[in-house]
Amino acid sequence: MIPLINRIIKSVVTSLLILLVFFGNLVFAQKIAIQGVAPEAFRENAVVSASDNTLFYVERLADQCIIYSAPYQGPGIWGTPTPIYPGGNQAPMQVYGISINATGERIYFSANLPGCGGAADIYFTEKKDGKWSAPVNLGTPINGLLAETTPSISFDEKFLYFAMPRTEQLFKGFECKEIYYSEKLDDGTWSNPRLLPVPVNFECEDAPVMSYDNKTLFFSSIRDRYIGDKLLKTNETGFDLYFSKKLAEGVWSEPAIIESATTETNDRFLFYGINGTSYITRATFSNKKNLADIFTVTGAVEPEPVAIIKGSITDMVSKEKLNGTVIVSNPETSRKLFTTTCNQKNNEYFVLLQKDQNYALQFYNQGYSHTFSEIDLTKLSKVETITKNAEIYRHVNFYLNIFDKELFEPLSGKITVTDLISGQPINAEPKEYARGKYLMKLPIGSRYSIKAESNLFESDSMTFDITDIVQFDTFEKDMELVALTQDFEISVADLETDITMDVEIEIRNLDNDEVIIISQAEMESEEYMDKIVKDETGKYTIKLRQGGRYSVNVRNPKGYAYYNANVDLNSEQEETKLDVKLTPLTAKTKLALNNITFEYNSAELNAFSFTELDRLVKLLQENPEIRIEISAHTDNKGADEYNLRLSDRRAQSVVNYLIEKEISSIRMVAKGYGKNQPLVPNDTEENMAMNRRVELKIIDVTTNE
Repeated sequence: MIPLINRIIKSVVTSLLILLVFFGNLVFAQKIAIQGVAPEAFRENAVVSASDNTLFYVERLADQCIIYSAPYQGPGIWGTPTPIYPGGNQAPMQVYGISINATGERIYFSANLPGCGGAADIYFTEKKDGKWSAPVNLGTPINGLLAETTPSISFDEKFLYFAMPRTEQLFKGFECKEIYYSEKLDDGTWSNPRLLPVPVNFECEDAPVMSYDNKTLFFSSIRDRYIGDKLLKTNETGFDLYFSKKLAEGVWSEPAIIESATTETNDRFLFYGINGTSYITRATFSNKKNLADIFTVTGAVEPEPVAIIKGSITDMVSKEKLNGTVIVSNPETSRKLFTTTCNQKNNEYFVLLQKDQNYALQFYNQGYSHTFSEIDLTKLSKVETITKNAEIYRHVNFYLNIFDKELFEPLSGKITVTDLISGQPINAEPKEYARGKYLMKLPIGSRYSIKAESNLFESDSMTFDITDIVQFDTFEKDMELVALTQDFEISVADLETDITMDVEIEIRNLDNDEVIIISQAEMESEEYMDKIVKDETGKYTIKLRQGGRYSVNVRNPKGYAYYNANVDLNSEQEETKLDVKLTPLTAKTKLALNNITFEYNSAELNAFSFTELDRLVKLLQENPEIRIEISAHTDNKGADEYNLRLSDRRAQSVVNYLIEKEISSIRMVAKGYGKNQPLVPNDTEENMAMNRRVELKIIDVTTNE
């Protein structure tokens, strides 16, 4: 008795399963609502854009097919559809399947348009400025002599799946196909189509649809299957809907039937939307007409979760949304995965990223900077929306510092910028915000020549390239300019014998920190090797800066007075050579002390005088046997008595300075002569300046015998 009961229960369960397969899903299926359409029609091949749930479908008429799009208005409801005529051409065509990219701005479709290579080719059309472009045939190697139908583009548009007829097209009375795929290569072309392996392609397949996770493939197939332990033969069910998971490259899971979408008629197409709803085409009958419509079903296999990444790319300054580009890559390998652009509808981008990975996002626009962001989806467990906005900029701030190459002092000058791509100069508006420091704005996307010029320096230029990836808005560069020089000759000889002397010469630039030392040791150093030349007569040739003002100090050998003179190379009358005659230190020797000055109507020394005074200190230290008189002189302005007292005080100020430097006071006498000993007539300002002077006279030389 019990075995009989078990057999009865088993039979009932099997029958119920079969009923569920054929009729039970009617409970879960619901016809979608499209406003403004006829209730009875042949509508099929529904796909929904991931970005805004826009519905696309094909309506089959007696002699042609029309692709429609309808705006989303709520769960299961779409607004009045708009026909899509690629290129505006309304000529009749037959459509054998459609697919859309993630934003719904590109439609891939199979049709028998004029010029197609076989019974049908695969095309695409793009929405630009609100209009759909003329169809573009994908060409070889995808399209050939057979009918390529039911295209399905992956979310990243890297893979295209489609069906082509089997060699033996009829299988147990059904028209059968095989599923192929092609990969878009880095140069934008498509690879040769490859047949999906067993177990996907088995005996009779059609209508592949790759889901948004890029792993779950839905397709229709005719193959034996079991309900409970009851075998249902292929000729009993026709096409049923299956899915298979891509496990690895070239490896797919065993296809499994989608029970909730199975009917008693042929089931050819299932699309699983990012909104979590499955859309199928189901046959309907009215007055013996063969019709079809679009239904939603529940219980279909859910693809793996993905992250919806969306946002905008804006101009950092104007805040205007840009029609920018997003590159998605693997941050570990830097391999580019795919590229997308902001849509024209609202200038926003939209991408779907798979779980269990990290991604690098690069945002840019033509003539703008690049910015980067990383997304970690290793713990993603459900469909999630992530907003990533990016701000980019059109110009970089370019800071240029101009320096004297030798002295590293800042230089003011003129900046010229030339666009090397166009060959035209640009107005970069260089602003000198500090001496030798310039700021300019350079447009991104070109290569520039930046030239710097400064008076009395050689000009120089550099190339600055911002045609590639620009991540930073500020750059700083240094440019060192070489001073223009001229030859200056110096010879040194004994005043009495005219014999050439080896001495040490210090040449100090009065306008900057340049100091040149001429000695045997210095001339052998690398620093001065190209700057100083000594010929066989003992004459020195030195390269001095054009326009420079120099103080030339010949450091006296023992027994000689030192020599000091100023040279102004900016003066056209200035000689380019200097013949120095050193005076032996003997009684009655008289030396002019140059560059010793005082405050107006005062005996207080100017700081400028200390250099000359320190030379005098050294002379007295190296020649302890001499006694000297320091004399001060005035011009003829003012009362005689006043000038005499002023000159006397000034002479004493010099002696006091020497005493502070530990020169014995018994070796020195201070004497003021007022206006009584002029060098030249006091008839010009220049002559009066020459008469205002301080002199040294040797009054005694002590010899050690």
